[in-house]
Amino acid sequence: MKRFPSLLFLALFAVACSDKLSQPCGFDIEVTTVTPSRAIIRIEPENKDVWYTFTFTSEDDIYWQYKDEIHADGSLERYQQIYDAHAEFEHVSAASFTDMFCYRGSMTYKAKNLSAGMRHRILVFQVDPKTRLRVGDIHKIELETPAIEASDISFDIRFEGTTVKITPSREGERYFWDYERTDLIESNYSFSNQVFLYNLLDMYWEYGFLDSMVSSGSITWNFATQDRDMIEGKQYSLSAVGTDKNGEFTTELTTVDFIYRKNGIEVLP
Repeated sequence: MKRFPSLLFLALFAVACSDKLSQPCGFDIEVTTVTPSRAIIRIEPENKDVWYTFTFTSEDDIYWQYKDEIHADGSLERYQQIYDAHAEFEHVSAASFTDMFCYRGSMTYKAKNLSAGMRHRILVFQVDPKTRLRVGDIHKIELETPAIEASDISFDIRFEGTTVKITPSREGERYFWDYERTDLIESNYSFSNQVFLYNLLDMYWEYGFLDSMVSSGSITWNFATQDRDMIEGKQYSLSAVGTDKNGEFTTELTTVDFIYRKNGIEVLP
């Protein structure tokens, strides 16, 4: 009997905490960085313990035309369907709904592959962990990505033996080039050289060493002596693209496919 007051206190404390998580909470939303294809957004809830989620849309998206409430509640409904399907497939879900689709405390969200010169919107809203329904108001912020300053730079890509030489049409203008096995691009980058280069540039930009990875004049590269991972008889794709200071594409890609052979590169038509 001496333990009863303690158990009662814990039960009342749990109920109080649960009720607190269901009380509407405010959010501070700040856009810290915007480039033509990226946005970094900081989300700070007033109550660090509440669960919340968010959805991101752009004006070329069908959801842009929806009311905020329809968009937010529709997103929660889709999350619930995904969670239920996952639980049914796994028979039992090790992760809770909030673990899979919601957040707690401050967070920084990075949106990428955005359309340049367009408006974008993020909706942030609190979620009741018991009912999995929206709590309180929807908090939103809009941003506009700047347009890309296009360049007319072009690239002459020539092979001799196991060496490639890339010559831009203008010296001094920034560009980026790289290559990868074609089968890996197809399996890991949605069959897209553009996605492959974009992801590399995005990583270099995020970690602060973009400038050391771009070129501004003619370069030569010997696959046989400078890349020990080249595989005889494998097909590779090499691409070059103009880029700005943020790693955004300023031109279309110039791509050449080739077969690596130790006695000389075989360029594919």
